[in-house]
Amino acid sequence: MTLLNLLLPIIALAASSDLRLPEAGRFVYGGQFEVLQKRVVEGVHVNTEEGQARVDELRKQGYACTFAGNDLTRCVGFVSVEGTEAEVATRVNSLMQDSFLEFAAREGEPSLQVDGETYQEWTVPQSGSFRGNAFAGYRYQILTDGPHKMLFGTDGVVVDENGFSYVTTIQKHIKRFVMASYIISAKLR
Repeated sequence: MTLLNLLLPIIALAASSDLRLPEAGRFVYGGQFEVLQKRVVEGVHVNTEEGQARVDELRKQGYACTFAGNDLTRCVGFVSVEGTEAEVATRVNSLMQDSFLEFAAREGEPSLQVDGETYQEWTVPQSGSFRGNAFAGYRYQILTDGPHKMLFGTDGVVVDENGFSYVTTIQKHIKRFVMASYIISAKLR
């Protein structure tokens, strides 16, 4: 056995101290969320002077507009999120109603799967359930100088200092040919 083979478990154990692993317990959505981003997509028919003027106006507002075919131009813009919580509160609360993240006691130690310069991934033997879906364990991802994430199959949460945040997208039709997409972060405490 080489010295490196002897040291690897010690190195992995030291690195695992960066993990923010939960104890057994339940984290629930209590109505707190934040809008992280709002994107507006508008389809404009450009076969009229009014349509072309609308595209010009959207471009002045910072929208990126591209010809989509026939006489339709698609304009995409990222707009201020200030005050947008009221626009989506009903949808978010309906989506997250009765949502919780529950963990059982850990059944062993985390195992380091990927150890790169800017990224680590661990598997954690801890069962639980999230939004009605059971999991036997999860992947814990760390991006250097970035967020910590837990993935349970296709779903996951961001680990923060006060619990967890479920990040998802909600779409809303504003009017004909205009749709807004909101990236929201729902807090689980």
